[in-house]
Amino acid sequence: MATQGSSPEAVGTYGDADLARLTRDLRRWIVKSKERPTSFEDYAAKAQVVAPAAPAGKKFALSKEMRVVLVDQ
Repeated sequence: MATQGSSPEAVGTYGDADLARLTRDLRRWIVKSKERPTSFEDYAAKAQVVAPAAPAGKKFALSKEMRVVLVDQ
């Protein structure tokens, strides 16, 4: 049985930031709104999402695959 690998950024939980849940919510919003946000901040503003605080020195971003990831500030 083959397993599909995934990056830790896509499925990890960092403090209160559950990236898999944030990604699911993002993708639901994209389907509902028929719009692709240009950044996490754009998504949060348009979808009126209150994201948990990112870990120190990190911020939320969107990958090319429309996943919520953490990147260095």
